[in-house]
Amino acid sequence: AFSYAAMFAFITGAAGVYMEHFDASASIFPLLFGANVVVLLICNQVNIRIVHRYTPQRMMAIAQWTQWIIGCVLLAMIGLIELQLWQLVPAMMLFIGLQGFVISNGMASTMEFFPQSAATATALVGASGFALGGLSGALLGLLGDGTPMPMVAIMTLSVFTGILLRIILHR
Repeated sequence: AFSYAAMFAFITGAAGVYMEHFDASASIFPLLFGANVVVLLICNQVNIRIVHRYTPQRMMAIAQWTQWIIGCVLLAMIGLIELQLWQLVPAMMLFIGLQGFVISNGMASTMEFFPQSAATATALVGASGFALGGLSGALLGLLGDGTPMPMVAIMTLSVFTGILLRIILHR
C-alpha cells in the first residue's frame, strides 16, 4: 500500500517538477512521463518471466530496497548539487518501473497469507494503496514548492515505511 503512496506522489508532482522546475515543454512532458509507464511494463514482464525462480517476498524486498537507495541518492544529489532533468528522469523511470515488482509480488504475498479470503485481502490492499496514494498526493500539495525535493522525499519516505512494515509484519 505504501508503494502506491510513492507512485501517487510522483503522479501528483511530476508535471510541476518537470515542467515548472526544469522548464520541460508541454510537448515533451508526456514523453518523459510515458517513459515511466514503459519501464513499468518492462519490469512487469521481467517479473512474470522470473517469478518461478525467486520468491515473491525476495523480489519485492529487492525492488523496495532498490527504490529506497534511488530515493536516498536523489535526495543527496538535490541537497549537494543542482540536480538536472537528465539525472532525475532515468532515476524516476527505474523507481516507478520497480513498482512492477513491488505491487505484483505484494499482492501475491498477500494472497499467500490469506488463501481463504484472497480476494478480500487484495481488495483491502488495493483500497489502502489508493487511500495512501491520495494522502501522499495531498501532502505533496501542501509541501510542494516546485522543486523535486518534496516529491522525492515523500516517495522515499513512503518506500521506507513500506519496508519497515513488511519487516515488522513478516515477523
